[in-house]
Amino acid sequence: MEKSMNNEFLIRRAKKDDKDAFCRLMDEHLQCMYKMASAYLKNDEDVADAIQDTILS
Repeated sequence: MEKSMNNEFLIRRAKKDDKDAFCRLMDEHLQCMYKMASAYLKNDEDVADAIQDTILS
């Protein structure tokens, strides 16, 4: 399955409260979220807080 199609599938499943799909999405995108947050925030604790806030929202 193509990655974007897989993401769309996982997003649809996560919106239906599929916790495994949500966790897979987070696992796949965590590194990207870290890179993005660390480009703006220099403190690792602030980066971790920003990622946590993003995941929770």
